[in-house]
Amino acid sequence: MHLHLGSQSSNELVFLLQFDDHVTFLEINDHRHFQTDPPGTLLVRLHQAKVAAFHAELADQQEEIADRLRHEAAEKRAARVKAVKAGIKPRTS
Repeated sequence: MHLHLGSQSSNELVFLLQFDDHVTFLEINDHRHFQTDPPGTLLVRLHQAKVAAFHAELADQQEEIADRLRHEAAEKRAARVKAVKAGIKPRTS
């Protein structure tokens, strides 16, 4: 997607990448992306690079969340084990 800065006839454009839940800035440029053969060739490469970077960042965030959840689960297990051991009394026979 692109937006004209100033007025609809201006040569300065803001190129954006629109997702379902957010919009990412690609670059500010002019109409040169529409003058390539085929039109938009350079813009497609920029778009693909941004999408790849977005997916890599998303994967990193998901891995961080998974690590945090694993760590929290391990802490809860350790706390339960400690509580159970604290409640066990030695045999008196």
